[in-house]
Amino acid sequence: MARLPIPGSDDGTWGDILNSFLEVEHNSDGTQKTLPVSKGGTGATSAPTARTNLGAIARIQDATDVNLAGAADGDPVVFDAASGGAKHTSPSFISAYRLTSDGTTVKAYDKTGAQIASNVDGGAVLQTIFSALPAAGGFIEFRNDGNIFPWTTTPLIPKNISSKLLIRGNGATVRLSATAPTFLDVNRTAPGDTFQNFEVSDFIIDRNNVNPALGAPVVLGASTSFRINWNHIIIRRIKTINVPTNAGTGAINRNVEIISYHTNAGEAQTNVTDILIEDCDFGGGNYGVFVGGLVVNGRSCEVFVDRVKVYRIKHDTLSLNNTTTLRGDVHVHIGGFGFGGSCVIRDCEGYNTGDTGYEVDSMMFAIVDGCIASDYWSKGFLLRNFRAVQDVNSQLYVVRGCKAAIVNLVGNECPPIQSQNGFCLPTLNTDTPFGHIVISDCEWHTKQSQLGDGTGNMLGLAILSLWQIQSITVRDFTIVADAIADTYAGGTLRFVAAIYLFPATDNAKIRLENIQVITAGTVTSQRRLFWIWVGSTGSHPVSLTADGLWFSPSTTGGGNGHQRMINLGSGSPDIVTLRGVLRRGGIINYGSDDTQPVGVGIEGQNLLAIDGQLVLEDCDFRKFPSSAADIQFEATGTSNAAFVNAVRIKGHIYPYSTIVITPNGSPFIWQNLLGYRAKLLIFGGTVSDIQWSNDGSTYRDTGFITGATIDVDPGDYVQVAYTGAPTMRAFQVK
Repeated sequence: MARLPIPGSDDGTWGDILNSFLEVEHNSDGTQKTLPVSKGGTGATSAPTARTNLGAIARIQDATDVNLAGAADGDPVVFDAASGGAKHTSPSFISAYRLTSDGTTVKAYDKTGAQIASNVDGGAVLQTIFSALPAAGGFIEFRNDGNIFPWTTTPLIPKNISSKLLIRGNGATVRLSATAPTFLDVNRTAPGDTFQNFEVSDFIIDRNNVNPALGAPVVLGASTSFRINWNHIIIRRIKTINVPTNAGTGAINRNVEIISYHTNAGEAQTNVTDILIEDCDFGGGNYGVFVGGLVVNGRSCEVFVDRVKVYRIKHDTLSLNNTTTLRGDVHVHIGGFGFGGSCVIRDCEGYNTGDTGYEVDSMMFAIVDGCIASDYWSKGFLLRNFRAVQDVNSQLYVVRGCKAAIVNLVGNECPPIQSQNGFCLPTLNTDTPFGHIVISDCEWHTKQSQLGDGTGNMLGLAILSLWQIQSITVRDFTIVADAIADTYAGGTLRFVAAIYLFPATDNAKIRLENIQVITAGTVTSQRRLFWIWVGSTGSHPVSLTADGLWFSPSTTGGGNGHQRMINLGSGSPDIVTLRGVLRRGGIINYGSDDTQPVGVGIEGQNLLAIDGQLVLEDCDFRKFPSSAADIQFEATGTSNAAFVNAVRIKGHIYPYSTIVITPNGSPFIWQNLLGYRAKLLIFGGTVSDIQWSNDGSTYRDTGFITGATIDVDPGDYVQVAYTGAPTMRAFQVK
C-alpha cells in the first residue's frame, strides 16, 4: 500500500516512496485522476463535465423551468429532464394545490399549474380541493399577494387522513362572513368519525365582527361535534382579528375548539389526542383554546384527552368585564368534562377574561409553565376534577413561573361571595377527589381596591382550596396587594385571606416554603385580615410543614387587632386536627397602624385539635409593635391549657415587649397564654398570698408575698390574693 516517507528513515528510497503515493491520485503530467460516478465520484476533471455527468445545474437560476411558488423549507427542488432545468415539487406522497385571490375571486391550481376551481367564495374553492384529495392527504398553500380571501362557505376537512394534510397560509388573510363564521369545520357524518393528521398554519383570520346568535368557533371547530375523535392536529402561527366577545354564558365565540360532545355519561369512548397549538395571537373572542370533552347531561363523559400541548398563545378578549356578572371566558381550557393523560400549557399570555384565565380538568399530569393571567374576573388558574381520574394517588399538576394579576379591575368589579382567586385549587363539593398540586415560583399581584361587595368573605385571594386534595405544595410564592382602598361597611365582620387552604381529605399534606406577603392600603373596621389561614372543610386531620413565611403588612384603618399573619384552625362547626412544623418566618417590614396584630393565631378546641405536637421554630416578630401578640391562643380557661402544652416553641425570637397585667379582683388568677416562658413581676399593693398551679385546680405556695419574680411556663397559672391591688408585669424569659 502506498504511503508517505517517514522522516529520519527511508534513506535513499524516500523519493520513490513519495512518487508511488502521488501516483494513486495523479497522472504523470500532474493532473488529477477521475473517480467514476459508480464509485461516488464525478467521472470528470472539470465542473461543467461533472454537472453533466451528475445531471445537475450550476445555479437554480439556470433552470429552464423554475416553479418555486409556495416552496418552503424542506421542500425538494429536483432536476427536470424534459427542460434540462430544475423545479420545485411537493413531497411525493401528497397532492399539491395553490390558491390565489385578487380580493374578489379565488382560484385554485393543481401541481401541474392547471386551474381546477374559481369562485368568489374561497371556502367553496377549498372545499373543491378537499373533495379531490386522496386519502393520504395533500399540501395546500395560499399565495399571499396582499389580497383578502373572501369566505362565505365553511369547508369541511375530510375524515381519516392517513398521512398528512398541510394547509399553509403564508400570512394570507381570510375574511369570514355571516354564512361562514368559522374558517374550517370537519365532515362529520356518523358517531365515531375520526379527524386526524392535519396542520393549519400561517393565516390571519378576520372574523369581520360577525357574531352568531349562539356563538361559533373562529379558526377550527365542529358544528356537529357529537362523538367524534381528533388525533395529531397542529395549529400554529394563526392570528385572529375582529372577533366579538359576548356577555353572559350563552353565546361563546372560541378561537380554536377541538372537542368531542357526548349526550350522557357512559357512552362509547372518543379520543382527543396529540394536539399541538402554538405561536398564535387571538384578538377577541370568549375563548382562546378549548381542547376536551363536553356532555349534555351531567358533569362527566367518556372523552379521553391526552398529549395536548399549548405553547406561546396570546389571547385578549379586548373587553374588560367590569360588571358583577360572569362571562363565559377562558384563555386556555383543557379537559372539560372529559378525562385524560397529560397536557402542557407553556409561555402563554391572557388578558381580560370575564371568568377564568387557565383551566385544567381531570388530567393525570399537567404542567402550566410561564403563563400570565391579567385582569381575570374570577380565577386566574383553575385546577379541578369534574370527574374521577384514572389514578388519583398518582395525579400531579405543576404550576411554575406563572403570574396572576389584577391591574385594571380596581373597583367593585368582583364576583359576589367569592373573590378573584389567583390560583384556585379544588374548591367545590361537586368536584371529585384530587391528587397532588405543586405551585412554585409564582406571583399574585392585585391593584384591586375593594376586598368584597359585602355579601360574603373574600377568601383565598391568591391561593384557595376547599375540597378533597391529597397534598398541596407552595414554594417561592409572592403575594402583593398594595393598593387596597376597601370601603366595606356592611355591619358584619368579613374575613379576607390571601392563602386559604381548607382541604376536605383525611391526612392531607400542606407544605408552604418561602412565601412572602406584601400588603398596603386602607380597610374598614368591618374587616379581619388573616393572610395565611390553614384549616379543613369538614373535620379532617391535616399535616402542615411551613418554612419561611414572611410578611410586610402596611394596612391601616382597620383598628387594633384587625390582622394576623397566620391563623391555624377551621371555621365553626368544623374542627381541623393539625400537626406539623412552622419555622423560619416573621415580619420583614411593619407599616400598619394596628398596634395589636397577631403573628400566629391558634384557635380554640372548638375549631382546632392538635395531633401530637405543633412546633413553632425560629420565628422572628421583632418588627411588631410591643403590644402585639406574637403567638395568640384564642381560647380562654382550662380548655386552652392542652394547646399551650402541645405547642412546642424552639428558638423563637420575640420583640422585647412588656405585658401589663391588671388585677381585677382578689384572688386574681393569671394564666400564661403568651406562648413562651414569662418572668412575672409582682410588686406594690397589699398582697397576702401568691400561689402557682400547672392545671388551674391545685395551687402551691410560692413563698412570696411582695416583690416577687416568678418564672411561669406556657399554660401555667399564678393566683394572687390581696387587699390592695399590686402592679404586675410579664416579660419574656431569655
